[in-house]
Amino acid sequence: MLLLGALWYLKPDAPKRRLRPRPGPPRTERIEPMPTAATMFSGTTPGQTDGFSVTGPWRLHWKIDGLPSAGSAGLTIISRDTGKPVFEKQGLSAPDEGSVVIKRGGDFYVLVSSYEVTWTLTVEPSPSSSP
Repeated sequence: MLLLGALWYLKPDAPKRRLRPRPGPPRTERIEPMPTAATMFSGTTPGQTDGFSVTGPWRLHWKIDGLPSAGSAGLTIISRDTGKPVFEKQGLSAPDEGSVVIKRGGDFYVLVSSYEVTWTLTVEPSPSSSP
């Protein structure tokens, strides 16, 4: 019988015993802190990057490759702290390249919508935050 996450083990010849869950921290996705060098993500299909943790200010640089008439892409930086977008850029056609500086730090990921293009994203400390 399972009761509110606790497991009760019953045997006819044994008293009731409560088995406790294993101790330890709650299971959460691990977010790697941003190294002092750049972190790159790339792909050819829509999706989202792994989560990353950064201190502000930081820069996201994008590069979209493909034939000029091939397709398009869009980027949305999402704050994992609030679940809300902090930056959005849609309608990027190949070839395209650009960057944005985000002033505040935190935990983020990037949603990428792409159609028949190759994309590369680089997350790096903003030049103003480098020693």
